[in-house]
Amino acid sequence: MPSCEDAIGFSLYLEVNTGDVLQILRPDGGFAGNGLINFFNMYSNYEDHYQKDRVEYQWCKRFESLTRTNLRIFWNILYAVEWDYGEEEYERFKKCTDYDPFKDEEEYKTAIRAINNLWKPIDDVIKAVEETLRILKEMGEETYWFSPIDTVQEFEGLLQTLSLAKQRYGKEARLKGE
Repeated sequence: MPSCEDAIGFSLYLEVNTGDVLQILRPDGGFAGNGLINFFNMYSNYEDHYQKDRVEYQWCKRFESLTRTNLRIFWNILYAVEWDYGEEEYERFKKCTDYDPFKDEEEYKTAIRAINNLWKPIDDVIKAVEETLRILKEMGEETYWFSPIDTVQEFEGLLQTLSLAKQRYGKEARLKGE
């Protein structure tokens, strides 16, 4: 599945099961993107990518030790690709894109299924974002994946956007990075 490793200039959008696609705005009026992408990328991969003696691993373990809920919902909510193709539209996909990252149609279908499985209940995501905000305010020190000001502002923007989606009768959501 396409990755979002190069997060420079990314903006995040909340896709809602109602069909709404809402850009996530920070409380200061800026667009949310890089702060959340950097945090999600590092946090979702830390156990596989970092040794236990590395600062990234230790930071994430400390982060998780402070939580009162499962925050791993963030591991399976975000995708980064311009996507409006269905599972049976591989030929249209190939005609409409300059870059085909898939070796064959089956790999393409697997990616579509994975993206379609990213939907999570809005209430669960709200709970995780509220808990993350509580913990991030305790974490303090700045890192390359966490800025006490920017990361917190982007999570606050995400929480506001989720609340708006819920008010509009959204039940499920996922994040799309562009």
